[in-house]
Amino acid sequence: MFKNKKKMADCAESWADSREEEEEEEEEEEHAVPEEELPAGPIRFKAPSEPFGELSNFWPMDTQIPGPDGLMCRTVEHAFWVYKYTYDGMNSKTRLLREYINGSTTPLKARYYANGIPRYMTQKGKYVKPWMHTINNVRRMVFRDEKDSPAAAPRADWEDENTQIVVMRTVVNAKYTVSDRARTVLFSTGARELVADLGPYDRKWGCGPDAGAAAEGVRLGGLNLLGMLTSAWRDSHLPRDG
Repeated sequence: MFKNKKKMADCAESWADSREEEEEEEEEEEHAVPEEELPAGPIRFKAPSEPFGELSNFWPMDTQIPGPDGLMCRTVEHAFWVYKYTYDGMNSKTRLLREYINGSTTPLKARYYANGIPRYMTQKGKYVKPWMHTINNVRRMVFRDEKDSPAAAPRADWEDENTQIVVMRTVVNAKYTVSDRARTVLFSTGARELVADLGPYDRKWGCGPDAGAAAEGVRLGGLNLLGMLTSAWRDSHLPRDG
């Protein structure tokens, strides 16, 4: 059991307050484009509000996505990080952190609960938001190692790249299995290459710094694993004529 229940309650209350401050998300527009209208070459997907935004891991699902242990998650991003803290024999603090991750009001907050807030964001005052302090407080609490309450810990194999790829494939496949809307948009891309533009620093799941050039067919700077996993599901499930 936790020694300092008051601090736990304070963290929970602060977290609830941050949820109330969250602006309501506007209903997303349909982004499927008839295949005959698509430009030639790779299709790039980025933010949920942009064309083909339903392919983004941050897209707010039209139905919940199944995660581990029977948990239901609101985005692929939530589900991915929930898996990081799911394993046999996990302690109470790990379970608590997993609840915070899955209960996050946005996929970005889910990522920060799982991994911490980047230092550059907290070093510059203009980036600091009240909810960041909540996340930092929760993480300090759950990662504090106490005699009767061991610190939270991720699954032992999480740093294995193959583990993360298997988990990402699992949650991506689940997304297109349960969401009619996401599946419709994905099928509208036909057989074109899918490029995940996740920013200039993501060279693993995204295409890296050459995102703009990728649309012109220039060699990608990253592995684009998310784009490849998405394409793989599409290619194996796309309805065939005849």
